[in-house]
Amino acid sequence: MKKIFKKLTRLPFDFNFKKWRFLINVLESNSQELKIVGNWFFVKCSEQVSRNILLKYKKIIVTGAKSDLDILKFCTINTSLTNSFVFVVQLDINNQDQFGTEILDDQNIIYMLEDSVVDLQDCFHRYNLIHKSYSLSKSWFWINYYSLCINHLTANGEFIHYSDVNKVSIISHQINFFLELIYRKYDLRLKLMKLNSNINNLFSSKNKKPTPISELKHILITGWYGTETIGDKAILMEVIYSLKENNPNVKFSITSIIPGLSYLTNKELGLDIQIHDLSKLNFFKLKDIDGVVFGGGPLMDSSQLKFIQVLFKWANRLGKKTIIFGCGVGPIKTQNNDYLISSILKNTSSAFFRDEKSALFAKKLGFKGKLMWACDPALRYVSRWNNSKKDIFLSKKITCLFREQTNEYSKNSVNITSQNIQIFNDFLSRISSEFDAISLLPMHTFWYGKDDREYIKAINNYKNIPSLEYSKSILSLDQLLNSLKSSSYGIPMRYHGHIFMAGLGIPFISIDYTGNGGKISSFMKRYNLQKMSVSVDDLNNHEVLLSKFKVLKKNENEILSDIRKQVSKDINLLLECYKYLGIHI
Repeated sequence: MKKIFKKLTRLPFDFNFKKWRFLINVLESNSQELKIVGNWFFVKCSEQVSRNILLKYKKIIVTGAKSDLDILKFCTINTSLTNSFVFVVQLDINNQDQFGTEILDDQNIIYMLEDSVVDLQDCFHRYNLIHKSYSLSKSWFWINYYSLCINHLTANGEFIHYSDVNKVSIISHQINFFLELIYRKYDLRLKLMKLNSNINNLFSSKNKKPTPISELKHILITGWYGTETIGDKAILMEVIYSLKENNPNVKFSITSIIPGLSYLTNKELGLDIQIHDLSKLNFFKLKDIDGVVFGGGPLMDSSQLKFIQVLFKWANRLGKKTIIFGCGVGPIKTQNNDYLISSILKNTSSAFFRDEKSALFAKKLGFKGKLMWACDPALRYVSRWNNSKKDIFLSKKITCLFREQTNEYSKNSVNITSQNIQIFNDFLSRISSEFDAISLLPMHTFWYGKDDREYIKAINNYKNIPSLEYSKSILSLDQLLNSLKSSSYGIPMRYHGHIFMAGLGIPFISIDYTGNGGKISSFMKRYNLQKMSVSVDDLNNHEVLLSKFKVLKKNENEILSDIRKQVSKDINLLLECYKYLGIHI
């Protein structure tokens, strides 16, 4: 408890909130004059500040920035004591796309919404900025304001102007924040969930006869939703589609790690499914659930595993169907996660996995059912989407789905990520004369888990390539597939980038960031495309990619043939799994 109070004392309690009110009054007055109050000094982003001012005033409030570039230019001009700058950005429909989340790691920025938006892509982008700002904020005033913004952007809450934030609301948020610190310190969310589960099991009757999957009435989908990539959205759509094919009246709910993002995904995909916060599940409110499906991402290291383990154990005790839906298994690096995943698998009544390696690993961890594997469910969704579209003219375009390297797969991830910016740019520059367009597209655009747009922007900015274009916007699942479909070649990095290009029939060069024996190398081996893959550890210069590109052009027809044959085989295997498990009759 002492540690909690010590942490609280480091937070800037300010029950009068006078300084923030003053800031708001300055902004609303639109005064062009410099304002001074106490230890604060107000300056326009276009101005240079003297060193005497920097040393004299505790905080320099910088206004008028219209883009990330404006902020970076200001910091370049005013290099001394940069941590004393507080940039106040008034976001509106005209400037919002000029700001990203990465700059928040290095600069103290306060985003303030000047208007409300209706367009879904605008909501996604603003939510990304506001959610990260909320996670980094050290002021009660702005923590509360950002929480109100999140509610507005995701759950259709009322638009609140920053000048309308009141003391009662802030103090109420402080109390909730204090309680949340206690919950986290003593892991009370998990303890309460376990207690709730045990009590619910005492007062609930166990299903005497297992319900066939095709007759389930209400299914709860769980996984890593609430931090999802576009690939996770494709899995979700296939899970829902396949379970509805022979059971059209089945109802769905979903758990979410970050419910705000799931609300927006719900809108994007045209879904009307109830969202439950994964860490706050109330099993008494889930009494009509008769099936739980793990259907988003692999069973791997995650701080959220502990909640999913309780969920599966609760469901299995009551005789509810528990299903692993085409997931991978691993990597697992800690003994505790090994235990949690083992428990989930032991409490699973039906399962199929996305590859043989995952199925064998699941058996080793305690899964007792028949071992079945096919492919990632997203492949069928993409293939079905592709078949529903009219043939389009292939443009002379190569589409790249680049991402940063991650610590879970590489100890040298920071250096690899930085080095690859130059390598990718040099390679694209060398082949640019062969294409009308080079397109860099993101598969993940939420700050939690790294926004791909920040990385592809760095590749674009490294050296000018006239034909190169990159997405500054957040793309929906449908928009990404439409853009990919017109491509003549591709270069994926994320696992589902490979799935998408295979499902669309696009010949590609694979960049494997998962290492030997990982999910990407296993995928490329199954598709007989090892010669078209290069590990990030072997990506020493652009010549490596250039040689792969020459092989790709020379063997394009053979590569396409291998892709189409294996896609057909994988989807047939997937349908066999559906039939065996009773998903399809």
